[in-house]
Amino acid sequence: MTSMPDDTTRALPGTTDQRQLLRLALQEQRLRIAEQLPPPIVPRAFPRSATMRFLSGRPAIAAGLLAQFAPGLARAPLLRAATIAFTLVRMFRAASGKR
Repeated sequence: MTSMPDDTTRALPGTTDQRQLLRLALQEQRLRIAEQLPPPIVPRAFPRSATMRFLSGRPAIAAGLLAQFAPGLARAPLLRAATIAFTLVRMFRAASGKR
């Protein structure tokens, strides 16, 4: 005599179906959490640091700071001065929007 499968064995989803159900549940949960969170205050764009946002928004202040530090750069060792100069060039390029 053969046994008939009962309803519990037929109701169990396969691993692919379980993955899909879990994926959908996680997406719904993420959407609910995102709806509850306040919107970000600062857009997540370049530049990320507050200092760089401040300097890139005020190029005159950045140029003044450069003028203040220029005499110190002249006395620094060559390698250190070059590193600082490259950093400043990158900062001004980022502030002006050029790459």
